[in-house]
Amino acid sequence: MLWLLLTTQLNATTVDCQQLYQQHLETDMKLTYQQFDQTEGSGFRPLAKQCKTEAVQLVKDYIKANNSQEDSLRWHIAQLLGELGNFDEAIQYAQSTIRTEESDGFNWNDYVLGYIAYWQNDIKTLQKQIETLESASAHFGNVMNANLLKTFLEELKSDNC
Repeated sequence: MLWLLLTTQLNATTVDCQQLYQQHLETDMKLTYQQFDQTEGSGFRPLAKQCKTEAVQLVKDYIKANNSQEDSLRWHIAQLLGELGNFDEAIQYAQSTIRTEESDGFNWNDYVLGYIAYWQNDIKTLQKQIETLESASAHFGNVMNANLLKTFLEELKSDNC
């Protein structure tokens, strides 16, 4: 009886990802970059909560429809692909966001390389990227990103025990 109740409850909360994707495809291609990518609860973000594969496709569609060049769009594809376990493709997208110059004190490349190290289970490189970010603590984003990468490091260490 409990099994039936749980199954019924699960089915009631099951999301039709393809239907949600189609809805977002109809409305989100007209959003500004700020609305689509940088606004919580808007654009690809609601879809990414439960429908990561469709969220990846939506961001790809947005890039194509708007001829968008913003790195963060490709970065969010990389993150979603990583969450899906598609590490090789995630790494390709992540590498496409590496910047030739970093002059604002924000160590974007170290953050990206830390993520890539995580996806490759490379503890040594991940530790190095964390240390580099921590040494650049004048920018709050470096500290925030170092802390996130530390959670990845702890996960890798616990998996390798």
